[in-house]
Amino acid sequence: MENKRRMGVWMDYESAYLIELMPLRVDAIVLKSKTSNPEKKRKLTTNDDNERNKQEELLRIFNKKIATEISKYGHVILFGPTEAKIELMELLKTEYAFNDIKIEMVETEKMNDNQKHAFVKNYFS
Repeated sequence: MENKRRMGVWMDYESAYLIELMPLRVDAIVLKSKTSNPEKKRKLTTNDDNERNKQEELLRIFNKKIATEISKYGHVILFGPTEAKIELMELLKTEYAFNDIKIEMVETEKMNDNQKHAFVKNYFS
């Protein structure tokens, strides 16, 4: 049986805003990352390998939490202003469990909550 549930995921490196589109309403939950600023992570020198490894592990845990939620849906749109969605998509491509889920990506700017909800409604209509 095909999973008809739809979800939009607006994300950056600090948080993921998971928006479930339902017939009469939109439900949302927010997941927070424990990583520090991703730009700082990219600038770490080789002397900071422990810090870099710690940040990469925290980002992996964050992406796994998002992936767990995504696994419950049949169609998902990843959107947001950073490359965080690309990194998540790469993770999802390696997991067999996501082969039957339609997952798409759209580059967007920062949005307030109402704009995120409207984007998901418009995308799936």
